[in-house]
Amino acid sequence: MAHSQGTPAGADDDASDEAFSEDFTFDREGERCISTRNIRHTDILDERTILFRMRGGDYFVNYLRHDCRSLLREERFSYRTTGGRLCQVDTIRVLEDFGGFIQEGMSCGLGLFYPITEEEADFLALEPEERRGGPPIRVSNPNDGQEEGEAADDGEDAETEE
Repeated sequence: MAHSQGTPAGADDDASDEAFSEDFTFDREGERCISTRNIRHTDILDERTILFRMRGGDYFVNYLRHDCRSLLREERFSYRTTGGRLCQVDTIRVLEDFGGFIQEGMSCGLGLFYPITEEEADFLALEPEERRGGPPIRVSNPNDGQEEGEAADDGEDAETEE
């Protein structure tokens, strides 16, 4: 399983990554929701970062609002959606193994879904030591501070597992 740091790659090592910055440093706007029908696979990168691999070749990275204890260890989570969309206002629940019984654990709030390229997704999926000196991946949200929409729970449940 691949892991990454809790902040966007390259956020603290600009000098060492300067050679790559021309190709990979750019701002992009996060999306509030993604379609659950299009989620092909998820990679848990660390306690705060989830990589969503979508049908059709799209990729999104989601930085949770806070560290989500046990997410990296368990590598699986569940969610409830509204209208088949997983949104920034939704939460995931870590699925924990308690003596052979799977139970929902900690609840963690999602952030925005940032579109990334396949190359960036493959880079994020590397072990941290394999990413040293690689390209920084920058994301920014020009809409930070705006009101978030409200999501109603329609009872649609899903699970995703590594």
